[in-house]
This record gives sequence, C-alpha cells and structure tokens, in this order.
Amino acid sequence: MLPLYRIQALISLEVPTSKKLELSRKRLIYGLPLVHRSSTCCTTVNHCTTFHYMKRNGRPTTATNEAIAQRVGNVVRDDRCKTIKEIAAEVGISVGSVHNILHKHLNMHYVSQKLVPKMLSAEQKETRMTLAGDMISMADEDGDFLNKIIAGDETWCYLYDPVPKRQSSEWKSKTSPRKQKFPRDTSKGKVMLEVFFDSQGLIHHEFIPEGHTVTKELYVEILRRLRDAVRRKRPEKWVENNWLLMHDNSPAHRAIIVKNFLARHNITALDHPPYSPDLSPPDYFLFPRLKSHLKGQRFNAEEVIANATRALRRVSQNGFQACFQELCTRWQKCVVAEGNYFEGNAVE
Repeated sequence: MLPLYRIQALISLEVPTSKKLELSRKRLIYGLPLVHRSSTCCTTVNHCTTFHYMKRNGRPTTATNEAIAQRVGNVVRDDRCKTIKEIAAEVGISVGSVHNILHKHLNMHYVSQKLVPKMLSAEQKETRMTLAGDMISMADEDGDFLNKIIAGDETWCYLYDPVPKRQSSEWKSKTSPRKQKFPRDTSKGKVMLEVFFDSQGLIHHEFIPEGHTVTKELYVEILRRLRDAVRRKRPEKWVENNWLLMHDNSPAHRAIIVKNFLARHNITALDHPPYSPDLSPPDYFLFPRLKSHLKGQRFNAEEVIANATRALRRVSQNGFQACFQELCTRWQKCVVAEGNYFEGNAVE
C-alpha cells in the first residue's frame, strides 16, 4: 500500500482518471478518507473524477485582515505603552497575530523612551539649528574646514566604573545557570582627563591630579601646552596658524582670561551650542571608546592613567577621520530636526 502522503500527492497530479479511481478505491478499502477532509472534495460523473477545493469549517487560517489591523492600530494609538499580550487580550486574537500586524502591517516597533541631556527651550533649539547651519556653510566654502578643527574636552576616568547590565549579557544554554549581577556604584576616586585631537589623531592629552578639576587658570596653562604640541606634531597648522579650536561652553572655557589668551595668540574658537554633547566629537566618539576599555575593572590612580593612555593610543587614524566626517552629518541632522535632539545621536 502507498503511504497516505503519496496517495494525496498522486491525486493532486494530472494522472489518468482510471489511476485516480484506483487510488480512491484503495483509500476506501483501508478505511482512509477519500481526499483530505479539510481542503478538497471529489465527485465522479460518467466515470470522470473531478477534484475541487471546498470551504472548510472552523477557525480561519489567519486573523490578519484590514478590520483586525485597524482595531489593533486603534488600541495602540489609545495607549502606546500596552504590551502585545494586553493588545491580544483586548482585541481577542492570538499574540502571534498581534505581533505580525504590528511589525508587518503597521510597521511599528516597541522601544523605550530616549534619554536626552536636557529639555531644550525654543531659544536653545534655534541656537543649535543656527550654529549647525553656519558650520555646514563654512564646510561647504572651505573643503579643508574639518581638517582644521582641533576638538577638546575633559572627562572623568573612575577608578571603578561598573559594567551596565546590558553590556554584561552573555550567551548561555537552556541548562546552564544564569549569572547574577548586583547593583554597584562608580567609585568616588577618579582622575580627570583633558584631551585634544584632530582628524589625524591625538595632539595633546594630560591628566589632572586626583582631587582637582579644571579651573580657568589651569585651562590657560593647558592651552599653552596645547600650542606647544601643535607646534611639534602639526607643524603645518602651526606655520599657517589656521587651526580652529572646538570646545564646549563650560565655565572654565568661557572665562575672560581664556578668551584673552585665545585672542592674544590669534586662535579662533568655534561657537558651540549649549547642552549639545551630540555635536561634540569627544563626547560622541572618543570618550565612549575610552570608557568601554575601563568599565568593570578596578584601578588605583596610576593604573587608570596607564590604561586610559593605552586606550587612547589604540584609536586608529581612520577612526578620527570618520569622527569628523560624522560631525558634518550630525550638523545636517540637527538642522533637519530643527534643533531638537535627533535619532542616532548616542553619547556616553
């Protein structure tokens, strides 16, 4: 006897009627249904057998149709925080159907709210958009504009910085136990790093003694050492004196004695919008890469300085070049977003 799946396959083919009748007879002899009961039926008229599909009873093959999709959309628009299970219970369809409707028909995704540095005022948004537009104009007028920029900023390097829960995820089998993670805070001990770089790489960096921070007087001394580093490492910028300093609006950077120092040495400082780490190369590029190498390890002051220095030197020249190309893209996104924080502006 042929297996059931072979008989069903042969019936569905264009075979002679006599062969179909023989197969049907064998199915009846062995107590098998004449055809697949849920999808087709068979009729014989004048020794001619015809197979055709018939509508079956019971649950429909899918719950995805325009009416159901519209109901799901209305439920989501009423409360966008509802989970898939809650939506399925309210609409009366399966979780899988809700998932299919949301992703494939409504093109929606369940995401958490984005953390931003500050709730910007209308004036601050206007400032961000205006300055970003000015930078784009200068980059269009001068093809070497991005290469002239020397970006600088400071950040804390903690003696212990715990790894976030998401970064501590790891692959495991179903039988292996799941590791536990306890809440931990960053250490009170920390060392401040001041760093300056351009599209070619690092120019100057130094660590502020533990327990100290950057004051306006100290920042002037740091700028003196930066000028000396530019003279030694970027002689072409030193000779032409056309390099542009990009730093944020911290109090030490905006102090009168700092502005006087920059003016006395003909150093142009680019305007930087307030509360805009997404437009600062150190914040969106260098510092996240630096701190990823330090997280989850315990150091003393000397060790954190040594490890941070090694992490800085591991950044390739291609990485620095891509950083400044991305800066131009971020200016454009800021203008399109009308000064709001835009998607893809992840910072540390």
